[in-house]
Amino acid sequence: TKIFKMVHFSTPLFAFLLTFLQANSKVLLQKFVEEPESVSLREGDNITLACSVDNKVGTLQWTRDDFGLGTDRELSGYNRYKMVGEEGKTWNLRIENVTLDDDAKFQCQVGATEIVGPIRSKYAVVKVFASPQPPIITAGPMLILREKKMALVQCISKGGRPASVIKWRRNGELISEGIEEKVENMDGTKRMITVSSLTFEAYRNISGSVLECEAINDSDEESRKVSTKVEIEFEPQVSLTADRESVYEGDTVKISCTAEAFPSLVEYQWNVGGEEVKEARGAMELIIDADRTLNGKKVTCFARNKIGQRS
Repeated sequence: TKIFKMVHFSTPLFAFLLTFLQANSKVLLQKFVEEPESVSLREGDNITLACSVDNKVGTLQWTRDDFGLGTDRELSGYNRYKMVGEEGKTWNLRIENVTLDDDAKFQCQVGATEIVGPIRSKYAVVKVFASPQPPIITAGPMLILREKKMALVQCISKGGRPASVIKWRRNGELISEGIEEKVENMDGTKRMITVSSLTFEAYRNISGSVLECEAINDSDEESRKVSTKVEIEFEPQVSLTADRESVYEGDTVKISCTAEAFPSLVEYQWNVGGEEVKEARGAMELIIDADRTLNGKKVTCFARNKIGQRS
């Protein structure tokens, strides 16, 4: 037979135990009512990260990338940060004029006491977008190239976060070949730099075309563009025309020399039968009085610019 022994508590002792258990149950119910959420925003914006706690017992602080920001509401070490909200219930983190320094993970923490362990909110990842500087083409507003040579031109977009994506176009048509892109941090900061290099062979048929660089960045609603005009340097291409097809002794014949070239500054020289006609130096036309001494002799026009000479 089992014998049960009743233990009697005096009324004052029972009341004390009840009060103790109630107090400790409140401590054990310490919990977050509202936790911070991850967010994306632009440099210069303001943000409030939520943190509300019921029955807070321990010391509360916010961390940025796991580094404590301080326990007083004013967060005196951070002039753009402060804790705001109803005293004893809410410790929202207010950040004014967001910078790339705030691109981090934040957490609200309540420390331990002798009778209760610490609690920590979920991480809130703050993603800060920063607009880059306007893109630049290293060649400037005009890109002058030598015919049949390999050309290299670069477009640079720097200072943004995330990194810009660069696209090339020629006369509005997307270019997909000959492109190399390099992306890296600027001097160890969170700002990025994108350098896109375009390599191509310079042919005369692209002379006068417009080469455009478009920098696309998630922080901007619209892309930014910069362009350069392409000019191809080439030596003169010469053609001769005469004002008559048949020439007879005693006729006066006018021969014209046309040269397509870039640069277009061209010097002309005329030879008849292998000898220079000095009187016609620099002229685009040669006038000849035909006589039998000229029969069978070759008339040549030489055109020369800084790239070369052709006849």
